[in-house]
Formats: sequence, structure tokens, C-alpha cells
Amino acid sequence: MPAAARGRWPGADFRIAGAYAPSQPDASADAYRADEVFHELAESERVLTGARRVLAPEGRIVPAGRDRDTIVIGSDDPALTRTVVHARADLTANPRAARRYRDLLLDAGFDDVTVEVHTAVFAGPAMSPLLTGLVAGASSAGTVTRRQADGRPAHRAAGTGRGRPALSAPPMFTAAATTARWARPIRATIGTGAVHPRPRAHGGRSSTRRCPGAGTSPVESRPVRGPASSSA
Repeated sequence: MPAAARGRWPGADFRIAGAYAPSQPDASADAYRADEVFHELAESERVLTGARRVLAPEGRIVPAGRDRDTIVIGSDDPALTRTVVHARADLTANPRAARRYRDLLLDAGFDDVTVEVHTAVFAGPAMSPLLTGLVAGASSAGTVTRRQADGRPAHRAAGTGRGRPALSAPPMFTAAATTARWARPIRATIGTGAVHPRPRAHGGRSSTRRCPGAGTSPVESRPVRGPASSSA
């Protein structure tokens, strides 16, 4: 993902940093992106402490990810489906981190916190591995037996028992927040994945901002030595 970002903005400095202890200097990054990271880390508060340290004043943070305990699945056995989904979520370090983005960011001292949820609907074969993976996870947790996992009841719970892919709708949470503001020249934006200058959580769009003494380019002044995103 950093390579793709550099291809889109070759003048910017994109870097990857450790989630808990980024090595970059204080106030050295303009933006911090964490895609599908928080659910794998047990200590979200520590991650945000590190992010806030490396972000410069008016820096932007954008965490994004799915809530592992929430997915809509069309199935023949809703009760078993809930059991399977929750059992698989409990195998993750922090399965409900995405729904906590707002509270986590506010508690960490960030301002202008926003959260959006976008739900994609899938009904094709591409989602079959995810659905069967839910059943396998529930089996490994002992919630369903191996015989159940290999048989029709569990696959009905995953919506795969009718010979066609089930409808599934996983919600994606995207949050955004800023550190304290003060006027300064805009430096390089940092991030990974679908990274944009000055990323914000408004339907995937982005914006750039002009400050006194700076031109219209978000990356025309000195590069930033900072993290691109959290890395589990």
C-alpha cells in the first residue's frame, strides 16, 4: 500500500511504523492512517497515545476497519449464525474496536471526531471463504463440533447450504479526528492504502488546505519524517 500511495503522490513521504511504539520524532507527521489494525491489538489506548505523539499540531488521524462482531448474513438458521459470528469474533484480540473509535479518539485527546459506517452488500462467490471461515473459527473455539462444522447445520448458519453464495453485509467503520490546531505550512501527508492528502472520513473523499505562506500543493515543503500507519 505505501508503494501505491507513493505512486499517486511521488513528492510525499509515506512510512510504516510500529503500532505501539512508533520510532518517529514527536510532532513529525501530518497524517496517520490505520487500516484494519485495531481489531488485532489488545491495547487500543496505547496505539493512540503513540499516534498523538508523532502527529504535528492539526495533524489528522483516520482509523478504519470492520467490527468483527457485526456482520449481516442471510441464512436458514439465524440463532446458529449469531453463535458462529460471535464465536469467531472472540478469537480476535479486540473484535469490537471499530465501534469504539469515537470514544477511543476522544479519550486520547483528539478533536473534531467523526465516524461513518458504510455497509457493502455481497452475494457472489468471493465471500464464500469468509463465510466458511466463520464456521471453521467457531469449530476451533469449540462452539460447534467438527461434525457440525462439516455438516449442513453449520453451513446453513453461514448461508452456504442452498448451493449458492449467501448474501452478506459487513459494515466498515471509518473515523477521523485532528490534534490541536495552529497555523503552520502544510507538509507531506502520511498514510497507507487509500491515502489522500488531508484524509477525512467523508465517503472516501479527501481535501487539501492552503495555509498562509504555503502554495496549493500539500507536499511542496520539506518532507515529513513520520509513520504511515499502524502496523500490527
